[in-house]
Amino acid sequence: MAACERYGIELVQKELTAAPLSSPEGRHYLSAMAAAANFAFTNRPLITYWVRRVFTHHFGELEDQGIYVRAARLRSIGVIKG
Repeated sequence: MAACERYGIELVQKELTAAPLSSPEGRHYLSAMAAAANFAFTNRPLITYWVRRVFTHHFGELEDQGIYVRAARLRSIGVIKG
């Protein structure tokens, strides 16, 4: 049984699912998304480091260009009313 059926949530788009955040499914989902965000924030500087090393190896010293990380849409919790 899908989580939305278990908790009596009706969805317009049948390919989606939903569960209360306090449910085991909701807590599991938030935990997995937090792990994914942590991986992304750790992975990006490592990739940047290795790309810069390869470019320096092949093209010599490069001017240092600032690279910044902008967290967008990392967390969005929707509220269903009704």
